[in-house]
Amino acid sequence: MGRDRNILVVTQWNFNDPLIQTYTLPYVKIFSQYFKSTTLVCLNPTLKVRNEFTVNGVKVIELPFQAITSSNFLKIYFSLSKLVSQLSITHLHSWCTTAGSFGYLLKKFYGKNLHLVIDSFEPHAEAMVENGEWSANSIKFKFLFYLEKLQAKNANTLIFAADGMQEYIKSKYNHIATNFYVKPACVDFTLFNSTNTKNTLLLNELSLCNKIVAVYAGKFGGIYLDKEVFEFIKQCIKHWGDSFRFLLLSNIADEELSSWLKTYSIEPKYVVKKFVPHAQVANYIGLADFALTPVKPVPTKRYCTPIKNGEYWAMGLPIVITNNISTDSEIIKSNAIGSVFTDLSITSYQKSVIEIDKLLNQESKQDLSDRIKIVANSYRNFDIAIKVYKSIYLTNNSVN
Repeated sequence: MGRDRNILVVTQWNFNDPLIQTYTLPYVKIFSQYFKSTTLVCLNPTLKVRNEFTVNGVKVIELPFQAITSSNFLKIYFSLSKLVSQLSITHLHSWCTTAGSFGYLLKKFYGKNLHLVIDSFEPHAEAMVENGEWSANSIKFKFLFYLEKLQAKNANTLIFAADGMQEYIKSKYNHIATNFYVKPACVDFTLFNSTNTKNTLLLNELSLCNKIVAVYAGKFGGIYLDKEVFEFIKQCIKHWGDSFRFLLLSNIADEELSSWLKTYSIEPKYVVKKFVPHAQVANYIGLADFALTPVKPVPTKRYCTPIKNGEYWAMGLPIVITNNISTDSEIIKSNAIGSVFTDLSITSYQKSVIEIDKLLNQESKQDLSDRIKIVANSYRNFDIAIKVYKSIYLTNNSVN
């Protein structure tokens, strides 16, 4: 299968980054079977020269760069251009719009015989402005926004992280996208399932026995809220008292966490922090009764796909989430499998605590878990990705 077709997968992350391990590699393994050879490109700041190795039949090439910057943009482009020639690449598969910029430029240089797919196409330039990391007048914003527009208009196929991105493209780029698919962040049900629920040894180790446990696996700042999380924790403690614990799966520094707890007068016993490899995350998520997804509710996050939501759902956990995040906020609301913050206020946090408490008590834990897992299977099953990639790479629309 694949005849003489060779695909180059372009990313902007380090190979060991969770976004490669959980959000890229599983999909590359799916569509690599459709090609004679598959090469995945990552960045690695610890290297002085290019490094190569193979993982499950996929060649991985690490380029010696920390990140894509204005100073190394051309260097990365020329490195990728050489690979396209050396490996006789027929297909480019770029992940997200930053790496997609290289995909667009390479396609323009090599012409129509190079098939370009941009995966997880969502607004990045405007998101950086909304999060306060870039200025709307900055060269970085204007450059990436312009390239995103060109990607939308010139890629052979776009894969959106959430439905509705086509409206964004029409509004922002004055372009009607027709060559697109929707693929959310899917979840490995062999790793995230009920066998990981309420591990007795871990409950005892973390002093979580007979506690109402909320879990958050993630970071603070950037696309995520920070002070609002601790305001929410404060409301949980007011409602449940000593029966409540917040399990934080994060690499936040102890000093920073202590500072937040002191600011909001939260006793340290209420927040249990652990940082574990992704392969062990399911065991810890499984200790919880509900989960938190504190993505900043900025307009562009309507088009994202939170990876953690699929993992929470696969474990049968109701989710507390901010409003208008992907299609997930609406899924949670319409299926009554969690609570959606109406806004970022104490009143809203109190309302969500009450809704979660009611949800945890109005039906058995098993019934609630079963309902949520049905949602996980409907919206996060890898069968969705398989169908998308088959449609793209096993039809006559692709370069033969």
